[in-house]
Amino acid sequence: MEWKAFIRRWRSRGPATGLALFLACAATMAQWDLGTSLNLSGTAPDDRQVLGVADPEQPDDAVSLGSARRKTSTRSIVSGSFVLEGDLTPAPSDLVPGMVLTIVPLEVNAPAPTLALNGLTGRPILKGDGIALDAGDLRPGVPVRVIFDGTVFQLVSATFLGCSSGYVPVTNTYCIADQPGEAATFYDAIAACGAQGGRLCTISEWSHACSSLPWFFGTVTQAEWVDHAANNNTGAKLVGVGIDGGGVGEGSGCEFGGQSPPTNLFPYRCCYNR
Repeated sequence: MEWKAFIRRWRSRGPATGLALFLACAATMAQWDLGTSLNLSGTAPDDRQVLGVADPEQPDDAVSLGSARRKTSTRSIVSGSFVLEGDLTPAPSDLVPGMVLTIVPLEVNAPAPTLALNGLTGRPILKGDGIALDAGDLRPGVPVRVIFDGTVFQLVSATFLGCSSGYVPVTNTYCIADQPGEAATFYDAIAACGAQGGRLCTISEWSHACSSLPWFFGTVTQAEWVDHAANNNTGAKLVGVGIDGGGVGEGSGCEFGGQSPPTNLFPYRCCYNR
């Protein structure tokens, strides 16, 4: 049916019948390009609405107000820590400068992650002054907004506070010293970390940092003190050098450790909450 003929039939049959005719034709043709405003003038609210417009599946599909509010075409759940992968629906053929997207991470990000959507080339996510994201800047389940500037994604949402000088982020919850402190007794190590506003790292914090930060173990020169439930007056926990709990024997690595009298001298790491 030609558009002018459709308009004449709509006007002649009244608002409610005209609306029904419009919906019937729209269901058949799927999409209308009116080129002008469409005024729904039915006397009752139910006569002034268009229902059943589905979420867009192709880049040139119509977008209903509900879809726009839900951000169905600009919102993506992403997985991964180094490369954040997800899909937009409808799938873009390319990234266009000025695209504003909302992503919802499923896990904490690693340092300097990239964002790859619908199989397109991953692009870095940068924050202010072109700085790459720190580990843990993105929290699982917390939406963040990014803008594609033609080269990278610029983060426009707030992030967690960074870490103090000499510390690096491990997750969104804590920072760890990037170098061990000078060898000290277990008790002096605890006091030194407290004086810095932190605490002696727990064994789980130290182990997670060691296994997740590629450079970390290169800074471990010998066994280091950690806080652990097994610490007592005759033996405090050491990590990095010692015996592997998996039965490998003596050696060094993120999974090695042992105990020593707390009055002996060993390096240590301080941690604090972000």
